Amino acid sequence: MNKSQEFAAIIIDEFEGLLADKNIYIPSAERQDYLIGIEESDEAHIYGTEYYTLEDGISDIIGEKFRKIRDDLIALCEDNIVIAKEIQEYFEFYLEEN
Repeated sequence: MNKSQEFAAIIIDEFEGLLADKNIYIPSAERQDYLIGIEESDEAHIYGTEYYTLEDGISDIIGEKFRKIRDDLIALCEDNIVIAKEIQEYFEFYLEEN
């Protein structure tokens, strides 16, 4: 999981909280298998394919923004190769797979 995916999961957790407050469950074909032996209070509000589709979409947006910021900063520092390389390495940490 890279940093974009971690940030996406944090954002989804916020949505989960809102959905829980409103007692809303996003329909999922996978939910029925999940529900066996699960108390309703422990049931996920976003589950299965819906969760991962949302996570992928948010992660892609965050990754695109990280890359844009990185590229813009590198362009601003093109006269200073050392700083440009440090910026590149910093952002690669956030974009790499762990």
